[in-house]
Amino acid sequence: MKDKLFTPFIILCSVIILLLASSYFNLSSIRFLHLKNIDLLSDLKQKQSPKPLPLPVVEVDAIIVNSQYKQPIDNTMVIDYGVDSNASITHFFTKLDAIKSNPKKMRIAYFGDSFIEGDYVTDELRKKMQLAYGGNGIGFLPMQSIVESDYNNISFKSNKNWLDNNFISSPSNALLGLSGHVFYANGNATSTYAPRKEGSFNMVKLYTGKSTTTNPSVTVAKDNVSQAFTLANSNLVNETTISAQPIRELKVTSADNQLPIYGISIEDATGIYIDNYGFRGNSGLLTNKISEDMMKQFNKYFNYDLIIVHYGLNAVSHGNVKFTWFENAQNKLIQKIQTAFPNTPILLVSTSDIGYNQDGTWVTEPGVPFMVSTQRGIAKKNKIAFWDLYSSMGGENTMVNWAQQSPKLAALDYTHLSGLGAKKVADIFYEKLMATKIHYEKNKIK
Repeated sequence: MKDKLFTPFIILCSVIILLLASSYFNLSSIRFLHLKNIDLLSDLKQKQSPKPLPLPVVEVDAIIVNSQYKQPIDNTMVIDYGVDSNASITHFFTKLDAIKSNPKKMRIAYFGDSFIEGDYVTDELRKKMQLAYGGNGIGFLPMQSIVESDYNNISFKSNKNWLDNNFISSPSNALLGLSGHVFYANGNATSTYAPRKEGSFNMVKLYTGKSTTTNPSVTVAKDNVSQAFTLANSNLVNETTISAQPIRELKVTSADNQLPIYGISIEDATGIYIDNYGFRGNSGLLTNKISEDMMKQFNKYFNYDLIIVHYGLNAVSHGNVKFTWFENAQNKLIQKIQTAFPNTPILLVSTSDIGYNQDGTWVTEPGVPFMVSTQRGIAKKNKIAFWDLYSSMGGENTMVNWAQQSPKLAALDYTHLSGLGAKKVADIFYEKLMATKIHYEKNKIK
């Protein structure tokens, strides 16, 4: 009994010692954990506002721009550092013009993090592009998602009986698809998809991997009429058209725990489609886990016309002005994409603005402009296109203003967007993309 009287005191002392020790470590530098630093004695110390980091000068490479175009380009438009290559974004613009007079299918892959997760940004961007260039459908969707309810234009539900092997949980990277996931039935697994508003699904395709099961199959219910589909099984990725007629609801069911399933694509024979490959917490390092063979296999079916790479949010850490590890990882990822998707234009989108609480006042995280400068350098080195989202959305303190205004355009974490904010970013993106297209067409030196 006597020993137990001292137990609370011992626990309290241990906690205090642990917190004091933690004060001497930079916990925020631990990647992926998003920890905040601890300073147990902060209230006893004399408060001094940290000296602000010097912001880098944002410059446009006038030599490259002016050597190709009669007039320099606005810094908030898309800068094409690969203008002389077969992967210039101008080829994407040319295809856009072509499908207006000769309707065909075009496809964009958008790789990112939680900034676009749940079809944020891509939803409105897709809507605008389909209004201008045709298309009916959301493009690629996984079998299951932690943000199923966030999708605005589609009702997407799974019964949670899918085993989700992904960037974080997968024992092997070999079978991870472009979304960073591969799914297996864990019992009777189902996924249901339906438009939230009017309209229908005109064409639906299913993407599966190679199974050890002989003649693997799934059951598909189209407007409550069930049909069994025997799947192709010879390739790393296999495509099966499971609906070619307009339907209002689709339900996919599998009980084969040996069959890798990646997801479905809701599309049509013509028009433009944007596949959202957002993965929470991804700095781009995770995307590099996707094998080159997997990228090539998916591209055999999707034939991407543009690939957007949008990271940085999870790589910015307070006090850092150099991001060498991020730069090296991005270079490797872009080079892998260039090999797997030859002659496909790549557009690198910079990080957005991020808020930082400085002595009780929210301001722009000082490292953000340095990250943007790093990302511009990555685009220039790899001769790809670049768009400065940070400057385009308003630059310094934009995220703070968006989070504090009414209605809110950003969440109170001063990092992520609200639904209205995502729509605004998509509107800006589309406006700048189209302005760039017009600028290049008018100012190209013949």
